[in-house]
Amino acid sequence: QSFGLTTVALASSGATTLIFNLVLVRVLSANAYGGVARTFALGMGVAQLTMAGVAPAIARRVAHGEGDDHRFSRARGGIRALAVSCGGISLLYFPLAFGGLAPTSLLSLLLGWALAFVYASYFGLKLLLFVLDWSARYAVLEFTSDAIFFIALALLAVLAPTAGVLTFSLAYAVFIVIAIRLISRRGRVVERVPIDRRIVKYAGWASVATYSSMGRFTIAVALTGALAGSAS
Repeated sequence: QSFGLTTVALASSGATTLIFNLVLVRVLSANAYGGVARTFALGMGVAQLTMAGVAPAIARRVAHGEGDDHRFSRARGGIRALAVSCGGISLLYFPLAFGGLAPTSLLSLLLGWALAFVYASYFGLKLLLFVLDWSARYAVLEFTSDAIFFIALALLAVLAPTAGVLTFSLAYAVFIVIAIRLISRRGRVVERVPIDRRIVKYAGWASVATYSSMGRFTIAVALTGALAGSAS
């Protein structure tokens, strides 16, 4: 039952990106949608730098704890390491955007950076919930966040479609806050999880292997937008 619930939750998570694009492509002009798509693509591309390497490495360290109490203590430390990693890496959005890969209006910059930070944090916490054997709790959080996502998307599609990327940040910020509270309540102490050489090495190899396939679409969209912008 838990496996089936988790599978449906993962499918629901995957549907958000598809529906996001299907809705916005209908309510925006081609030029406006292109700007939103570039912001989304670069934000996800930067997020995947954490999702492909650092987040799995931190989850792996937590999973190697001896017993539930040890894993939860490490998970609390892992949350801090994840926040520092996601926060630092998300800042790469700004130079890449100013390099021509995404629009540079203030709103676009804030939306793209927020997506890079929030989505990577959400993904990392999702991995922590899995290694803590809380897949059922993950599923409930995913359904809750996705419901917020679809409501926010419907409202923004009518009121401010160019800010559609905000739907991801709003929905998954709720996931982040609740997941952190659940883990913090269960863990009695905090065991620091340093970003040491082993994590960096694992993250590096994992990033190369994973990002080579995961990042192709987002890179292609961002580069296409940059080339089209320079041509015009």
